[in-house]
Amino acid sequence: MRSSLVAVFVSLSSLAAPALAQPRSDQEALSFIQAMQRGHRAASGGDWQGATDAYNEAASIRRQSGEPQLFLGYASRARGQLGPALDRFREAARLAGLAGQEEDAVRAKALFGVAMVLEAQAQLPQARTAWQEYISFAESHSSLPTYVASGRSRVEKIDRVDELNQAYVQVRERIAARERENRGR
Repeated sequence: MRSSLVAVFVSLSSLAAPALAQPRSDQEALSFIQAMQRGHRAASGGDWQGATDAYNEAASIRRQSGEPQLFLGYASRARGQLGPALDRFREAARLAGLAGQEEDAVRAKALFGVAMVLEAQAQLPQARTAWQEYISFAESHSSLPTYVASGRSRVEKIDRVDELNQAYVQVRERIAARERENRGR
């Protein structure tokens, strides 16, 4: 698990290179990029607190950018803090949506993160809805590198779990009826 999270951070670290929102100054742009890069280095080394600190610094420099929020979501998830991860992914999606096309890739990743965390929290109806939102966004932004097939697969798995849960309700009812019957003997 840790090696896969490190690989995600290394592969996503290229997001910090372009200046996504209009910087107020070249120094601001440089400070933002440096903070993001420090966060990526810390994350790739498994230093989630260092990564969180750096991403928070980047978020304070560019409050309207979803990118630092996205990586704060990844860091929270890596630490097993699913509630904060969900909040950060949702905030990243919201901010990226306000930014428009320049943060569409961030929004896609944030929507994916929301769905994954909801599923990990066993909030399956909400996760299904989040996966559908991700799929819809990804399909309407086909030029982005997205994972539509993964989203569809997750929806199918959630539907299958729901079917099995419904079938299990009937089994539990039959077991309870037999137990009542056996107690009556």
